[in-house]
Amino acid sequence: MNKLRAILVDDEESARDVLQNLLLRFCPDVELIAKCENVLEAVEVINKEHPDLVFLDIEMPNYAGYEIANFFKEINFEIIFVTAYDQYAIRAFEVAAIDYLLKPVDIERLKLSIARVKTQRNTEQQAQRLALLSNTLESKQLKNIVVSDKGQQNIIPIESIIAIEAQNPIVLFIQVKKRLLPVKI
Repeated sequence: MNKLRAILVDDEESARDVLQNLLLRFCPDVELIAKCENVLEAVEVINKEHPDLVFLDIEMPNYAGYEIANFFKEINFEIIFVTAYDQYAIRAFEVAAIDYLLKPVDIERLKLSIARVKTQRNTEQQAQRLALLSNTLESKQLKNIVVSDKGQQNIIPIESIIAIEAQNPIVLFIQVKKRLLPVKI
C-alpha cells in the first residue's frame, strides 16, 4: 500500500516538531509532506498537494481548526484533530473527524489513529462522513453522530437515540426501532 501523504497544522512550532518526530519514528506508513502554522496556510497546501490526511490542531489564532471545512466545496482528505483541550472531543465528532488525539500524543493512540485512517479509506464511508461534516457546518447543529464499530463507522441520527449506556469498555447506543449498537471505547 502507498504511504499516507499527510500535513500537520498547528500554530505552535514545538507541537509540529513533536508530532513530526513521532510520525517519523513510529508511523512508517505516513509521509509528511508539509507543516503549516495556520488554517489559511493549510488550505493553500491542501489545494496544491492533495494530502490523504490532515493532522489539525483545533485552537489556533484567526480560524479554529474545525473551520477548515468552510474553505472547501469537497473535502477529500481525512482529518485527525490533535489538541491539548479535551473539551473539543465532541466538536471533533461533530465535524466527522476520523479521530481525535489529545496532547501530549500517546504513541499507541497515534498508531491506532493511523490504522483507522487506512481502514476507513473506503470512499463511500468517506463521502458519508464528509456529507455529515458539510451538513453540520452549514446548519451549525449536531444532527448525527459518527460511531466506530469493528472498523466500520456508522452514522446515527441523534433523534433516534433514546439512551446511551456505558458498560466498560463498551458503549451501547439504544435507538428507536433499531438494534443495539455496542461500541468498544
